[in-house]
Amino acid sequence: MVSFLKHFCFGLLLLTAAAGSAVAGTIPLASDVPEIDGKGDDAAWKNLPWFSDFVLLGENTRKPTAQTRFKTVHDGNTIYFFIEADEPQMKELRMERTERDSDIWNDDCVEIVIDPNCSQDRFYHFAVSAAAAVFDEERLQGGLVASARWNCRGMKCASTRSENKWTVEIAIPLVSLGMERTDGKIALNIARERYAGIARGAEISSFSPAKSKLLAPDDFAPFTLTGGNMKKFAWKLTGPYALRTVKRNGKVLLDGKIHLINNSGEMGRGFITFRINNGPVQRKTVIMDSGVSNEIILAVEADPTQKSALLDVQLTGMDRSILLQRQIPVNIDYSPMTVKLLDPPYRNTIFSDMKVKALTGLVQIHDETAGNKEVILTFSRKNGKVISSTRGAAGKFSLPLPELEDGEYNLHVQCGRYIREIPVFKRPAKKGMVRFDADKVMYVDGKPFFPYGWFGCRDLERAAGYGFNVVIEYAITAYKGDALVKYFDRLHALGMKGLIYCYPDSGMNSRAAQRLPLSQEEAEKIRQRVRSIKDHPALLGWYLCDEPDLSPALPERLKEIHDICATEDPYHPTVILNNSGEGYRKYAASGDIVMPDIYPNFMQNGNSGVPMITIYDSLQSCAASGNRILWCTPQGFNYGDCGHAGQRVPSPAELRNMHYQTFLGGATGFIWYIYEYNYPYPEVFTTLSDLLTESSKLPFAFAPGKRQMVKTGNPGVIAGRYDHDGKRWLIVVNTLYKETGFTLELPPGKYYAAGEAGKNFTSNGHLSDTLAPLAVRIYTTDRQTAESFSLQESLNKSQKAREYLRKKGNLAFGGDRKVDIELGGFAKSVLPLHHLNDGAYYDGFAVTGKNPQITLTFPNEINASQLRLYGIDLNDGYGKVEILKDGKFVEAARLFRDQENPAATGKMSTFSDMPEIGYRRHRDALSAKWESCSFRTLRISGFRGRKIVEVEVYR
Repeated sequence: MVSFLKHFCFGLLLLTAAAGSAVAGTIPLASDVPEIDGKGDDAAWKNLPWFSDFVLLGENTRKPTAQTRFKTVHDGNTIYFFIEADEPQMKELRMERTERDSDIWNDDCVEIVIDPNCSQDRFYHFAVSAAAAVFDEERLQGGLVASARWNCRGMKCASTRSENKWTVEIAIPLVSLGMERTDGKIALNIARERYAGIARGAEISSFSPAKSKLLAPDDFAPFTLTGGNMKKFAWKLTGPYALRTVKRNGKVLLDGKIHLINNSGEMGRGFITFRINNGPVQRKTVIMDSGVSNEIILAVEADPTQKSALLDVQLTGMDRSILLQRQIPVNIDYSPMTVKLLDPPYRNTIFSDMKVKALTGLVQIHDETAGNKEVILTFSRKNGKVISSTRGAAGKFSLPLPELEDGEYNLHVQCGRYIREIPVFKRPAKKGMVRFDADKVMYVDGKPFFPYGWFGCRDLERAAGYGFNVVIEYAITAYKGDALVKYFDRLHALGMKGLIYCYPDSGMNSRAAQRLPLSQEEAEKIRQRVRSIKDHPALLGWYLCDEPDLSPALPERLKEIHDICATEDPYHPTVILNNSGEGYRKYAASGDIVMPDIYPNFMQNGNSGVPMITIYDSLQSCAASGNRILWCTPQGFNYGDCGHAGQRVPSPAELRNMHYQTFLGGATGFIWYIYEYNYPYPEVFTTLSDLLTESSKLPFAFAPGKRQMVKTGNPGVIAGRYDHDGKRWLIVVNTLYKETGFTLELPPGKYYAAGEAGKNFTSNGHLSDTLAPLAVRIYTTDRQTAESFSLQESLNKSQKAREYLRKKGNLAFGGDRKVDIELGGFAKSVLPLHHLNDGAYYDGFAVTGKNPQITLTFPNEINASQLRLYGIDLNDGYGKVEILKDGKFVEAARLFRDQENPAATGKMSTFSDMPEIGYRRHRDALSAKWESCSFRTLRISGFRGRKIVEVEVYR
């Protein structure tokens, strides 16, 4: 565990290298290919520049006691590194690890991280020791999820040691990095862990300075591969989907599908191969024009004794060059016969508001030796009395049912020697009862309920006012007994529902606990927790785990917790959140509802780090991984507020795009992340509130079974058609950051663009249109509904909300971030400093020093005479304001409690002329006044308090 934590901490430091401090580099095309022998004396290296000046991690300028430098080059297929490490204590080199993927970071080593698409989402981490031992892994979700099972096929490395230095030479095939860009732009960093001559621990240095922030690949140094054809690698693979394990010809096979997209700009010809671990290879021919997407069926031999395996996918061109290579974790779960109930569709349960006249389902035989044998189905009471039976071939079945009494029943299915027993339940009515129909639409007390809410929402009254109806509160494990009941009473009074952790304390949901089997003591505590609140009408369901891949959590543990919740409380579903293809499959049995959290990573001065269509693709992948209800957790926050520098809050257009992609992806519920981070961004609240109102006019959109996906002729444009109450609806989403045209088939008629007054279209069997970047257009024959809302009014409202953050006359408002802020005597925080003057009274900065200081520097001289300081537990009679004059700070005024300021008494929570823009109440506000003067820099110092949340300056 110590080694793991050390490695993880190093990863946190390594991944925070600030690219802004490193010079962007180029990686030229090699005229000669270097031999990987660790010497670096090949002609390919001779005229290349060194990249050097490594600095200590956590420092911006301080140099290590032993310096490191590197060169890099590529040949169009492979990227090469030659790294030279000065070492005055060569005899003390630590070189104990020899096996691949062992803890190389505990030896003297160099490390390379490469973000191949500058996506800030998926990147690759390599470590090579002075003895040429290798560690390699794929990292996802911005570095949070690591897969050490990934190995870089074709990687080569070698090392040499001399009197005062050691060197390594490394070759990494470009195709192994999953490059999808065509411009050759990548991001990387190189670091070194030095143990030789170090008394304790390691001296860690890196090429691009690190600032000790959490995983932030957006800060890697930018590099460009020049002179080569990077377009040939621009193939995209999504999936695999619809995986199942079957037995044919005496062999166990993994069946499934993948989608392959050719973005290379050229006609692609070659073959694709599949293999599991080191098993037999399946090969298929590929002929695809550029821009074409094809579905490819795979049936590859698997070893059923290896439950966890790697599916290796490789695309090879006609010239034998490798164009695409992926290693995808899969689960081999072979069962000769599976039985799935279709009606009732959820938890094998007939609820009191359902009318089920026949038990219907699907029997599938996955063993060809039993394929022709008769299937016998018998439905009986728990005491064995037969109610209905039938026999026939495998496939769909229907067993007529009489009116059933409440209780437990049994479905017995037999095909030859294979037998399955399926429990079936008939439940009585209960207040707050939750179930799902065949379309996976939620019903509460017999009525459709469309979940649309937030993670992390404590301001319930404000959220309810916006129309949000569901919350997931992380801190709820601290609520027990009467406090828990009062929380749910509060929800119920507002007409809201709550999803809560089923754990009575946070330790049972820790990363460490998730890796261990569930103990009897833990199981009993969960039962007691469920029993304590299961009858409350505001309860919506049980939240089991947040991204179990991060632990990684034991699937058996989560499945057992799900079973406990389902047994103790059959009226409320369980929920698990995840966002990786491996996780969707690995934890498919661990919850009734799965919520992919797919964050595009919106960049300052740019678009999204991850292609927007990833939301739709991920939802499709998740839907194909099991028969669970699909919800979604889109990105409704600024990732920059979580320590990921260089990111921003999504725009209204991006929010709307994610919203409708989620519909088209098949989700029936939204839990956005995260409410508490959005006080500085009221446009998020207003936009999502309007989207909820807009979507309530389209209730069919929450039912994926009513959706027919429509081809648009453009892979960046997705569309779904709904026919409802004699009207036609078509939702079209442009997932690209550019104006995009499309043509699709649509029945003849006149169509109205919903929310866009005066914009009409006529289809003669085909409809062609052009959408602005990220635009969503809804075409409908229902003119009345189309004209019942206005997209422009919604946009105006979000813009007005943003403008109201700036108090009239506040010269320090930092919405444009032109006021520089420096702090002294405060605890370190991932929160960007601009939240001290963004007008929103956001979370705050904790005071730790005896003489805290806040320094504001304006872009130009201002003329001012007043200041207000907002915070928590600010003491009156302390603190002063100083102005920089002729290079010295001169005291201008003392801080005092201004009773004329409503915020000083905690009475101000909103702007009176725009009440929907809410503010947190803070107990204290101090003021300062002085004779008006001109200055650029002022300093606030000597104050006493627990937290500071906002600074304002006035004329």
